[in-house]
Amino acid sequence: MGTIRETAGGAWAEQLPGETARYAFSWDSVPSTSIWTCKPEGLAIVAERSGNETEALISGGEAGRWYGVTNTVELPGGQVRCRTFMLLFTAGLPTTGSALFPFPPDAVAGIRRDRLVKLAKSHLGGDELTDDVIWGKILAAEAEAERHLRVWLAPREVLPADPVYDADAAALAAAGERVEREPGYDYDPALFDGSRWGLLELRQRPISVVRWVRFAYPNPGSNLSEIPANWLRPEGTTNKVNIVPSTGTVSLPLNTFIMSILGGGNRVPFMLAVAYRAGIEDVNRRYPDLAQIVKRMALLSIVDDMLMPQSGSVSADGLSQSISFEADKHRDTIETKLDKLRDAIQGPRLVFV
Repeated sequence: MGTIRETAGGAWAEQLPGETARYAFSWDSVPSTSIWTCKPEGLAIVAERSGNETEALISGGEAGRWYGVTNTVELPGGQVRCRTFMLLFTAGLPTTGSALFPFPPDAVAGIRRDRLVKLAKSHLGGDELTDDVIWGKILAAEAEAERHLRVWLAPREVLPADPVYDADAAALAAAGERVEREPGYDYDPALFDGSRWGLLELRQRPISVVRWVRFAYPNPGSNLSEIPANWLRPEGTTNKVNIVPSTGTVSLPLNTFIMSILGGGNRVPFMLAVAYRAGIEDVNRRYPDLAQIVKRMALLSIVDDMLMPQSGSVSADGLSQSISFEADKHRDTIETKLDKLRDAIQGPRLVFV
């Protein structure tokens, strides 16, 4: 039995090329008729009915292509109802969405409907763009925007790079989390300076949760002592963590070595090991314009592949038409919008000349 997944973007399923899968819908009453159709054409569909369920045996799809499968039924009283799901025959096309585009069929269909792609196709012709090519362009544009903004568009778990944490990283990955590894942080006596006591700056932002901060010595995998979790106060939108002693007894086992560091003012490389979660939570809600910017970036990449000229003309009997397109102006506009978003996320930048 094939599995139809219900998501915010709609219903969808996936199937391997060459296999036959059964899909079913349940209705409030027993349908008198049931018709299954697909768009584009190309699927072999055998319709069946069993009580108030309508079923379809589907096969014959092209690898890497999405199909819209619709079941139209007539219920008692002459009521006609339809249900549709998108079916992907998987081969080279990612089946999971991205941070900005959780439902791939909607993103691919939106690119196909864009007038800029239609203009390039009508002007230049050429082979039809496949869904996996379009989806690859979208993912590449999203990665480029992420690098420009210098922030992760979806939350990731960050663990120290020492092999002692490999099992923790594997467990998080198995639970569906994206895991990043990074080296430890230098212990600096200024961490407990009177003017900025307990201010720790991490490499990634924004920070949603700090799992733990440990003093690791004599090697990065050691756990000499750990700062109490209720002392750790991340600033949310930034990369800063305030270490604020709270009520209760001090449970840090500060042995002679650590006390000598605090007293002697020595700097120790990679002594602080930190586990935390960073990245933008619910990016489409917080920055709804970012998805549109990434779509424009993907469109420009597609048009570049088509080698569309900056201008051209079409002439025929009784018809004369000219077109123009300046990709550099579109890129400048996109870069300006990304710069404004970066300032909104990271804060204003200072330039010294």
